[in-house]
Amino acid sequence: MSALELKEIYKIFGNEYGCIALENINLLVEKGEFISVMGPSGSGKTTLINIASTVIKKSSGKVIIDGLNIEKLNNEELAMMRREKVGFVFQDFRLIDSLNIEENIILPLVLKGLNHNKIYRKLKKIKEILKLDYIISKKSIYELSGGEKQRVAIARAIIHDPKILFADEPTGKLDTNSSNSIMDLFEKINKNLNISIIIVTHNPVSASYSDRVVFLKDGKIYNEIYKGEEKSSFYSRILDMVAFLGGKNYDL
Repeated sequence: MSALELKEIYKIFGNEYGCIALENINLLVEKGEFISVMGPSGSGKTTLINIASTVIKKSSGKVIIDGLNIEKLNNEELAMMRREKVGFVFQDFRLIDSLNIEENIILPLVLKGLNHNKIYRKLKKIKEILKLDYIISKKSIYELSGGEKQRVAIARAIIHDPKILFADEPTGKLDTNSSNSIMDLFEKINKNLNISIIIVTHNPVSASYSDRVVFLKDGKIYNEIYKGEEKSSFYSRILDMVAFLGGKNYDL
C-alpha cells in the first residue's frame, strides 16, 4: 500500500472557465519515500501539496492517503484521518506564542485526548530523536531562532506518528546553516521513523536531500529526477532542470 496516491487531479479556481492551477496530476508516493516538489513561481506547487494534504479540495480526481480514499470519508472521518495519519510543517512555523515550547510540541496529543503518561512518553521519545533538550530548556518561543522554531514545529508535526509529513517551503525563512540543519532533520526522520515526506521547495540544495524530485510547469508534472547512488550528480541534475525551466522564476 502506498503512502499517497493522486489520480487525475484537477484544480480550477473560480468557475469551470476559471484558472486551471493543476491539470491531470498523477503521483504515487511509496511508504518511506522522500519527495521534493519544485517548479517556477505559479506552477502549482503549493496547490498540489494543499490538495494532497486535504487542506483544500480538488476540483476532480482522487486523493488516497494510506489506502483511504478521501472522497469517501465524512467530515468526522476526515478530521480523524488528519489527526492520525498526516503531519504538516509550514514556512512560518505557526507556533502558539501563549504556549511554552513543550506545550506547542504536545498540542496534537492533547487535542487527541491522550492521557498525561502517554503524552510525556511520546515527548521523551521525540526529544531524544530530534535533540530538543537544549531548545526546551529555553523559557519561551520568543527566545528561539528561526531554525529552532522550525525544529519545534517539526516535532509537533510528527509527535503523533503520522504516516506522511507535508512541508511547504520549510527552509524558506532560514539562513543556509539552519536550512541544512533542518534538511538533515527531515532526512533523519525519513530514515529512522520511516515517515514518508513531501516537501515543496525552491532550493536545489534542500531538494537534493530527497529520493526524488517532481518538477511542475504550468500546473502539470513536467519531469521527475531520481537520486540514485550519487548525491552530487543528483544535485547537478536538479540545477540543470531548474535552469532549463527558468531559474530566475524560482524565487531564488
